[in-house]
Amino acid sequence: MDIINKILKLFEINIIKTILLNFRLFPFRVAVKIPIIVYGRYYVYNIMSLQRGQIELRCPCKTGMVRLNRRIGVNLGCRLRGTLCLQGKIIIEGICDIGQGCNLTIRKGAKLYVSDRLSITGASKIHVYEHVRFGRRVIISWNVQI
Repeated sequence: MDIINKILKLFEINIIKTILLNFRLFPFRVAVKIPIIVYGRYYVYNIMSLQRGQIELRCPCKTGMVRLNRRIGVNLGCRLRGTLCLQGKIIIEGICDIGQGCNLTIRKGAKLYVSDRLSITGASKIHVYEHVRFGRRVIISWNVQI
């Protein structure tokens, strides 16, 4: 049963967006470790343009340390589409899970600091115009707007 669950989880991963996002945001030696995994329907703005933002890793790089659009907690039975509009900078200091349907908007010149073990359960909106910092072991519930 455990093997079947692992195989089903592999089918939830959006392979194309995962590879595109990693190789567009990181140098090759970091990108091949696939630190960001994208699940399901996820839209990334500005990733192919020159206006794209940056993601900086301030911790040892591991596969799947950042999981975007992943089902966390209670499953409401629907597949929500999450978005990432990255014009500024995200600084990651550990493992984080961004749940299904979360919308992240980081404006030009803004910074989002993510410490270890951040978990956003789903359908939340985070808009960063200057800077936002999440501490260690933070859990954000459904439908929260920051």
